[in-house]
Amino acid sequence: MNSSELLAIKKFQSIYGCPKQGDTGPQGIPGDARFTGATGSTGPTGITGPTGMPGQATNTGATGYTGLTGPTGQTGPIGNPGATSGQVLYFNYSVSDALITNYKELGIFPNQNSQTIQSFSLADTASVMFSFITASNFPNATSIPPGIFDFNIWASVSGGTGYMYAQILKRTVGGSETVLATTENSDPFGSGINTINLTAALTTAYINLLQTDRLVIKLWGKRVSGGTTMNVYFQGTQYYSHVHTTFSVLGNTGPTGQTGPTGQTGPTGQTGPTGQTGPTGQTGPTGQTGPTGQTGPTGIPSLPTFMFVPDNITTASMILYLSNVNPGAVIYNRADGILTSINFSTPQSWNNANANWYAFLKNGNTRDLTVSHTSFGGTTALINAGNTKIHDSAHSMVYGVQNTNVNPSVMYLHWTSTNLLMI
Repeated sequence: MNSSELLAIKKFQSIYGCPKQGDTGPQGIPGDARFTGATGSTGPTGITGPTGMPGQATNTGATGYTGLTGPTGQTGPIGNPGATSGQVLYFNYSVSDALITNYKELGIFPNQNSQTIQSFSLADTASVMFSFITASNFPNATSIPPGIFDFNIWASVSGGTGYMYAQILKRTVGGSETVLATTENSDPFGSGINTINLTAALTTAYINLLQTDRLVIKLWGKRVSGGTTMNVYFQGTQYYSHVHTTFSVLGNTGPTGQTGPTGQTGPTGQTGPTGQTGPTGQTGPTGQTGPTGQTGPTGIPSLPTFMFVPDNITTASMILYLSNVNPGAVIYNRADGILTSINFSTPQSWNNANANWYAFLKNGNTRDLTVSHTSFGGTTALINAGNTKIHDSAHSMVYGVQNTNVNPSVMYLHWTSTNLLMI
């Protein structure tokens, strides 16, 4: 029913009232079905009914093949370098190393000294401007952890432009230095205070060190244009040049823990081999003289042992080790030799020992004989002049048998435990 029909019905009802539905009349004679009337207009769409319950899923079919992987996209831009959080080492320029000339302190702590600006004249070839070294107890390690050394340096160039870079080295106690890593070159820079960020990558798993090795950092510079001087800033509160390392940060030493209980004593080990005999101790004081015994029968007198020097007549000077001379022997300069100089030598073990040693010296040659003494420890002592001629502070002379000034008899040699006397 369209809107015109509805309007007509409402108008009829307003005049005649709403008619009541009468009884259903008899069914009429069926019409001729051969002719179909024209299709009426489609009525308005009714209100949508409620959604029905979901149907039960039937068996799912097999998953299809995965398609080919698409091409990899372009690599994104490189991010900013991450911060290194290892031990910071400070370029303490005002503190010189106590052992190595022209090396400054590379310290684990900043100092309280004021800022210093150090200048260096650059050349067309790169040159070492400044060298820094850690204390003898740092890093006190057997290896360097891998990672990035991050340098933060403040510098300027006057009169042109230049660039800088840094080297990391290890130094042995013997003074040998080995380059471990080198940073990239900085961009050329000129006047004004520039922040120079340099990095050095230690890519080896662990770089071996001796526990006594020290760390060295050298700052290099090179001219790019103009007659340039590079000025590098150290210390102070605003431009304190430093480097972040891969070493762990040294913390404060914690309190000493309580001493644990003493363990049980282990079994006694086998006795080790006997050590070498130590040097002979000093001679003790002489005891009191005992009573004189009865005089024995007179024996046959004996002469002291003679020791002839030199061994051959072609020796003009010689060293005689007194440890090879029997006590009481007569050391006799051969009449047919050409010996003119003899040095008596005492071993180091004789220092403060062998105070009872004595011997005699006889010059049987016509030549004068120069006499000196040297200990193994390196000390040359004066031989007492006695009735001999003194040459200098360490030498004396025994005249020959034909010298008209003095014709000495046998000279007495006595070791006092610290010096050799000739009387």
